[in-house]
Amino acid sequence: MKGRRGEKGLLDASYVVLGMAATLDGEVTGYRIDTLAPTTVGLFYPVPTRSQIYGEFNRLEAVGFVTSRDDIKGQRMRTRFYKVTPDGVDGLCEWLRTTEFDPADPHLRVQAALRFTFARFLEQSEVYELIDSVEAAYEQRHELLRDLEATRRDEEWFDMFSSEMFGWGDLETVNIRKWLNDMRSVVKKAPKSSFGWRPNF
Repeated sequence: MKGRRGEKGLLDASYVVLGMAATLDGEVTGYRIDTLAPTTVGLFYPVPTRSQIYGEFNRLEAVGFVTSRDDIKGQRMRTRFYKVTPDGVDGLCEWLRTTEFDPADPHLRVQAALRFTFARFLEQSEVYELIDSVEAAYEQRHELLRDLEATRRDEEWFDMFSSEMFGWGDLETVNIRKWLNDMRSVVKKAPKSSFGWRPNF
């Protein structure tokens, strides 16, 4: 899943790599991102291969979001280290603030989850805006499903399994509402230091 293009034409995968590198702070390697991704963003987002990770780092470096250096040991051993720049953090935050979610997007949950994963870079008020945007998109999605179910009930392909799938959509909306309300409580109780986090440049 490539996702939408953000600032400077970068795709979601670029911002995933950028967000992980910024969160780890300091210099990181593609190998480090590769080993951590499956148990972090990989829980809900297709994990890029190691070659794809290096490709994303190249794209990020081309737009000034990261810098790199080579650590050469001997004649063959070379390790490339990457470091996020201030412009990179600004670009990440701009992507996180892009919350015009499409309620018909089948990957709506993934789009939301990616942004919550790196929400530490946002201010508290911006996290509230993110929560509100996700909730609004899911409410619109729920209405779309209801309208679709009402107009398709008389079609011959519609059966009890189809009805259950629409019910699944209802259940998802209920669960998302609860989760977002829980998130609001967490954000409200969190110390100010939990927001607007920045790495050491």
